[in-house]
Amino acid sequence: TFRVKGIPLESTHDDIESALKNHNELRPIKQASSIFIKSLAIEAHGRSKVATISFKIIPNKLLRGHEWTLDVVDPRNSGPRGIRQNPVLNIDDHFHGLTVLCSPPPEKHQVDVIAISGLGGHAYGSFKERGSEHMWLSDSLPKHLTLARVIIYGYESGLANSTGFQNLDDLGNALQKALQILHGRSDLERKPIIFIAHSLGGLIVKEAIIQIAESNIDGVLESLRFIYGAMFFGVPNRGLDIKSFTQVVGDGPNRYLVESLGRDNSQVLDTQCRKFSKAFDFEGSSEIYCFYETRTSNTALKDEHGKCLMTGEPTALVSKGSATHCRSWENSNHYMCPIDRDHSEMVKFSANDIYYDTVLEILKGMSKKAAHMR
Repeated sequence: TFRVKGIPLESTHDDIESALKNHNELRPIKQASSIFIKSLAIEAHGRSKVATISFKIIPNKLLRGHEWTLDVVDPRNSGPRGIRQNPVLNIDDHFHGLTVLCSPPPEKHQVDVIAISGLGGHAYGSFKERGSEHMWLSDSLPKHLTLARVIIYGYESGLANSTGFQNLDDLGNALQKALQILHGRSDLERKPIIFIAHSLGGLIVKEAIIQIAESNIDGVLESLRFIYGAMFFGVPNRGLDIKSFTQVVGDGPNRYLVESLGRDNSQVLDTQCRKFSKAFDFEGSSEIYCFYETRTSNTALKDEHGKCLMTGEPTALVSKGSATHCRSWENSNHYMCPIDRDHSEMVKFSANDIYYDTVLEILKGMSKKAAHMR
């Protein structure tokens, strides 16, 4: 699945399909059925649209690299209907930053749901059913939660061969800056936010909230009022088993981030837990639900050639105690939800998934309360 940014506001599904199908650099795409426009919505900043697309056969151009630029020119020199100004489209497969998957009409828009993937995950792929094209945040949730704008947030979280050395503070800072973009439009009324966060994504949400609460800038601090709550999936509030992750990162620059998440070196997380309880202390006017895995996960192990294979000893990556250690007044079964899957699979829902049904009902309840929030 790819993301296309910079689409003119007046463009339709047919316009995008036509522009891509007829583009010289994306040939051979002979039939419209070769391209699937999975979503099309107005971007968070409001200046253009963003689409998610997939191909029956991926064009050669998109097999190399992770970002591409296309000058869209119509064969008749006038541009496909709706794309008249020969725009420059940006295509990528990393989905970094905010990607709006669905935006309801203004009169129905009551909440923003923002999903964030975990360590070594992908903003889009982490929530996609394994072995299928079904991605519940894009394909199911907009139909069943029609009052919500659905957004995913991506960041660099790769483990192997990474050149990044960002820490939890950096990741939280980047997210809170993205939230300012989300609320920077003067033509839209601010909507309450509900986060859906997996693994490290939940720690990033907590860090962003702490930074917002500690800000002395009025515009930033104001954002805190619009965060209603979160659904945390396997979030290692008290650390996780990092043995297999350190195998993958080796002595890479991202080793510090991985080590800061460990169960035996949780000073960073202890401090975060303490600060978060003070920063987000809206008892009665906010909610956090914690989901925890009840199956072990396959782990990475290096072979004799130094290649990492998922052949290590199965491990419970995030314990129940770590995943459910959040705010003291939510320390009850009402806010704790088991999912009988491993750490990665716990956020990959099929079209008729029993856990999707559970998540949807909780999300509906949260959205209803958020619409009348503090």
